[in-house]
Amino acid sequence: MSAPLFYVGFALLFTAMLLSLMPEVFAFYLGLFAFGLFLIFCLKKERTVVLVLASIFAACFLFFVKTEFDYKPVQENAGKTIDIKGQVVGFDKKSDSGMERYIIKVSDGPLAGKTLRLTTKDNSAHLNDLVEFKGKISALSGNYFKARNMYVGSYAYGKITVIKYGDVYASMPIYKRFSSFVRAKTTDASSYLETRLLIDLPSDYAYVLYGMLIGEKDSLPQIIYENFQRAGIVHLLAVSGFHTSLWSMLFYRALLRRGVNMRLSAALTVGFVVGFLALTGFSKSTIRASIALIVFFLGRILSRQSDSKSSLGLAAIIIIVLNPFAGGDTGFLLSFFSTLGILTVFPIMLGRVREFLRSHINNREVCDKVLDAFSVVLVTLSTLLFTLPVTMVTIGEVSLISPLTNLLVTSVASLAIMLSGLAVVASFIPVISAFEKPLMLVSALIIKYVVNVSAWISTFSFSSVDISSGYAMVTVAAVLILIGFSLMLKANFKRTVLLSFVIVFASVITHYLV
Repeated sequence: MSAPLFYVGFALLFTAMLLSLMPEVFAFYLGLFAFGLFLIFCLKKERTVVLVLASIFAACFLFFVKTEFDYKPVQENAGKTIDIKGQVVGFDKKSDSGMERYIIKVSDGPLAGKTLRLTTKDNSAHLNDLVEFKGKISALSGNYFKARNMYVGSYAYGKITVIKYGDVYASMPIYKRFSSFVRAKTTDASSYLETRLLIDLPSDYAYVLYGMLIGEKDSLPQIIYENFQRAGIVHLLAVSGFHTSLWSMLFYRALLRRGVNMRLSAALTVGFVVGFLALTGFSKSTIRASIALIVFFLGRILSRQSDSKSSLGLAAIIIIVLNPFAGGDTGFLLSFFSTLGILTVFPIMLGRVREFLRSHINNREVCDKVLDAFSVVLVTLSTLLFTLPVTMVTIGEVSLISPLTNLLVTSVASLAIMLSGLAVVASFIPVISAFEKPLMLVSALIIKYVVNVSAWISTFSFSSVDISSGYAMVTVAAVLILIGFSLMLKANFKRTVLLSFVIVFASVITHYLV
């Protein structure tokens, strides 16, 4: 069997994604069902099916264990009022009433080692400060919190005791000093990025770019966000994992096309991924995606015969084993599936276009130049085929003309991210800083184009459909399962697509009839 790591990684991730959409008890029953089928197919010696079923069972088992022994024990503290001590490790958006929201790493008590969100009127604490308070614990729900191991929140209506980081720095262990230093520099980078964007760009465009880079969209005008949602490109604002994957794969393939050997290309791309992560201010939405991509390219470095899909599968295995709730992390999902699309569909598309161009263009050099120009569009198309179902499920809305909108704006939006990030880097360097304004100008023009296209598309009647209802989620999940098994078992792709359309059509008709 070829690429066994891919089958394992894909099955683990795919199952974890479905489990993140379903009630917690679903993991128990799906795992039981997979184990039963596993025993049956073991007798028939179907190695591929056995491996897939074992992976599904493993994903369910890991999910169940983490739920029972990590998630539920923490949430059992909901409703209790306890004394809490910990360190400020981040900030969340303010509450609707304007209260501060700190992310606290708890140091002792029943929640020791866990992370919680503190909501308070007190704004005296800063990053890395130590805080003490009496707080009432509340349960946090949603994939966003579970994927980040943050299950509970706390309200502190009175003053909180703040111990400044500088006062306790000398007594801290070295590893805590280092993590605090990295945390501070990351926050500084994000703040500097926002400042430079606001200086160089109109505020609306600056916050669109900031949302694409950091995943922060609270300051974005509501009308722009709604237009992006109806046009089917809101995922560009939600996460940066997609952009990380898109540009790293483009960079890697560009090096290979120019004769750079595979290992050196992969090594340079690892550096590129780290650099792109820095450009996005080390946003949480890109960190897990970047880890997966680095593991993928390390596989290319360590083994010349390494299969691309196996390296991608290994990255998924590592991420899911470390956190079975990662299947609910949209950034990681978009990164994985967009990379998978580039590895599987892009070469086929590229070969077909190459054949067409060579049959119509006699000059080989001109043909190759035209093919290079088409490559970015083809990469975008190949990623859309795999990421569209993910955005449907995670966002709860599907734009009926999303493929067209994404084709028109995704590549150029990613280019704007790259150029604005380079502009921010250039602002640090004398002489080169002269390029900051021109780069920002091009980024602004691109973002203006993206905003105008989304506004135009969103005026179309029935441009988007709400699929957040239960029946729609079940339908999408069924189609995803079907496509997933089709890919893993190498079934007839045309029949799979046809059957998928039948499932969707039958579900919609049944829903409206009932």
